[in-house]
Amino acid sequence: MGLKELHRIVGLCSASLVFQADLALYATDAEHVWANAVATAVAMEKLTGWTGGDPALAYTAGLLRSIGKMVLARHAGAAPTAPAPYPNDGTSLPAWETGLFTANHAQVGAALCEVWRFPRSIVSALRDHLRPTANPAALALAHQLNLAGHIATTLDRGLPGEAMLWIDDSARFEKTGLREEQLEEITMATIVEVDRMKTMLEFIRGG
Repeated sequence: MGLKELHRIVGLCSASLVFQADLALYATDAEHVWANAVATAVAMEKLTGWTGGDPALAYTAGLLRSIGKMVLARHAGAAPTAPAPYPNDGTSLPAWETGLFTANHAQVGAALCEVWRFPRSIVSALRDHLRPTANPAALALAHQLNLAGHIATTLDRGLPGEAMLWIDDSARFEKTGLREEQLEEITMATIVEVDRMKTMLEFIRGG
């Protein structure tokens, strides 16, 4: 077994332990959050095949993209009065989160990864990926993570309230150097790999 495949397996198993609790606050469940994490991670890995960069780093950023939601959901669950779930009615998800917690899940996830001493590039990418064009200094990895979120949504593995975050195609293509036809190829390669990894994880679990 190669180191690349070993990294994938370790990442999958570790992330599956994290994404076990349903996220009532976000009107979704653990299965959907997990499916989104895997699809985003694979899309990030496939994107680096075209854009260059470290595929293992990109894969890790994809797996961790929604980790801030786990923190906020747990915090909300511990409150004396639990807030109402995200309405999923077109309300801006980051604005809704900020109204409740004074920070959105991307900022919380970045702060957590900084505490855990993840590479600075992952911290920055998580912090900026919801609106990478808002920060002129945003890393290419942040733009790739935004594009990976779009790919996951295209593959019906999106999460409530996020589809509206992946709409700035011109900026993403400019920053990543990709073209529309390449994105289609990456999307197809992602779904094939996601299905393979799902089968592999079920085998590992004995299911």
